[in-house]
Amino acid sequence: MYTITVPCKKYVRKWLEDPPGKPVDLNKVDQSLYGIFCRLLDKRCTHRDNQLVGQYNDFIHVLVSEDVYNRYGHGLTITNLTLFNNWLEFMIKKESRLYAKIYSRFGFQRKKAVSDFQKDLRLSDDDFSTDAIIKDIQRYGSRL
Repeated sequence: MYTITVPCKKYVRKWLEDPPGKPVDLNKVDQSLYGIFCRLLDKRCTHRDNQLVGQYNDFIHVLVSEDVYNRYGHGLTITNLTLFNNWLEFMIKKESRLYAKIYSRFGFQRKKAVSDFQKDLRLSDDDFSTDAIIKDIQRYGSRL
């Protein structure tokens, strides 16, 4: 097994490392996520590399098999890195919206749902602030 270093945001790292540990085995998190990662390694898109500037202040180590490493390579382009991080952020925010929706069905307030979501993922307010989560739920919560 080989590892590939991928820059990401703090809350993305915590979300990925929570179930499987370090280094992250994406097959244990979600097999479709591992497929997306391998696809992005394979298709080396660079058409937006000079337009994108990532705000990634953390990183994860992703486990890949020797076959994937030899077949697809060992690094993501800036375009593919941004796509992968956007996908992960979308998954996490969708999960937070589900928490809020389920809690509201049981009569709890949104703030309680957000605090429980942060506790379950072991996120501090510095990692993914309560206000940012609540704003996201207000904007996109009805799309569930």
